[in-house]
Amino acid sequence: MSEEEQERFTARYQEAAVYNRQVGNIYTGSLFLSFISLLDNSSVLVAGDRIGFFSYGSGAVGEFFAGELVEGFENQLHIAEHKSVTRKPQNVDSRRIRRNLHRSGGRKR
Repeated sequence: MSEEEQERFTARYQEAAVYNRQVGNIYTGSLFLSFISLLDNSSVLVAGDRIGFFSYGSGAVGEFFAGELVEGFENQLHIAEHKSVTRKPQNVDSRRIRRNLHRSGGRKR
């Protein structure tokens, strides 16, 4: 892997980890929280980009799948709401986080 590719992957990782650093481990949900964090915090993603998802369980079970960003994905984000919810995790219960993340397919706020 070239140095440029390593820098690109590192930058995407940092963008994907923003919310997880603030919320903490939510096990399976961490994968999807990382995805939302990447979408909300990256300024370089465009329709047609492919995103790889990897999850590893303690039972030696791993799963890898990929998705492709569709046209208009950026209009479906709730960036302000996500940032407000993840900034103060001690004041938010897990039901509210799940409900807000579930609704992230709605309009940009």
